[in-house]
Amino acid sequence: MGILSGHKAFITGCNRGLGREILELFAKEGAQIVACSRHSESGYLEDLASVSDKYSVGISPVYMDLSDETSLKEGLRQVARDHKDLDVLINNAGIAYGAAFNLTSMAKLREVFEVDFFSQIAIMQQISRLMMKNRRGSIVNIASAGGIEANAGYLAYGSAKAALIFATRVLAREVGGYGIRVNALAPGLIDTSMGHYKDEKELEKMIERTPLLRMGRASEIARCALFLASDESSFVTGQVLRADGGR
Repeated sequence: MGILSGHKAFITGCNRGLGREILELFAKEGAQIVACSRHSESGYLEDLASVSDKYSVGISPVYMDLSDETSLKEGLRQVARDHKDLDVLINNAGIAYGAAFNLTSMAKLREVFEVDFFSQIAIMQQISRLMMKNRRGSIVNIASAGGIEANAGYLAYGSAKAALIFATRVLAREVGGYGIRVNALAPGLIDTSMGHYKDEKELEKMIERTPLLRMGRASEIARCALFLASDESSFVTGQVLRADGGR
């Protein structure tokens, strides 16, 4: 019996990177899972079936494009119809972007906010309504240390993640009376495809500024998400857990 036995989790961005790591860990800990991705890539359904069989848990795929309002609405309607018993949400999917302040176009700023903030709000609104009816739940928003520290080149990404952190605190105050906790997880530089979007020289500089002198591992962040999602953190809400190697 894992610490998520009896729970049902909706996880976005399950096809790769951190989302895939969270999916595996949550399945290992006994959660039933609604696995969200933009579309079904080659081998994706086979991978979900393998995890499901390995840990004897149910995994239901759902598809939605967080940059497309119509796709997002249709996907959320399906989730609300078929999975009314959700009590864990991991808002993980997102995109990375870096550019100097004066080189960041309004179009790119809107694109990043659409995926990294507006879609996250829409997901939280829908899932929190389900949780309010059941009077229990835990929401974990995957933010970023980049949404806490102001660094050059982070206008779009950092601002979107900062907004998500603020929304986390607001929602925590509004739904606490329903037995719902809302927290944010702020990773630093993580060894995933998203973590490698910078060039090697910039990566080396960031690692040198990190007290632990390395990138984080997706498995380490997944364990932090597990803590916030589970009853192990039952008196924790409205908080931001930094997992950034000490930066």
